[in-house]
Amino acid sequence: MKKTVLFNQEAMLEREGQWLSVIALADVPSYGFITIDVGEHSLLLSKIANEVRCFANQCAHSAYALTFAKCDGQQLICPFHHYRFSLEDGRCVSHLCAPLSRYPVRITEQPSLRVEVYLPLNLI
Repeated sequence: MKKTVLFNQEAMLEREGQWLSVIALADVPSYGFITIDVGEHSLLLSKIANEVRCFANQCAHSAYALTFAKCDGQQLICPFHHYRFSLEDGRCVSHLCAPLSRYPVRITEQPSLRVEVYLPLNLI
């Protein structure tokens, strides 16, 4: 007899990491980016088409921080080697390269509109 196991993503996430409130929604720029530090980890947040995205603040090509990257509204341009990354999904659009590491995001309403990012326990 085959047993069906329901997958509970929220329960899995709670065992492997934690949702952290990191910034007010109003402080995340549209078609631009902001970097913030959470403990030892640096995050890069952007709002594209009213959806917030969160990536590791680290170039997937060279591991340099993207804090001083240029942004054309849709792409980040690494200041060191000029690799281009989509703010939509983090993929590298200029070279063969891994995408930026991306983290799940949700918006909460208490006490005001805030961005929460899910970070694995080993990054907190």
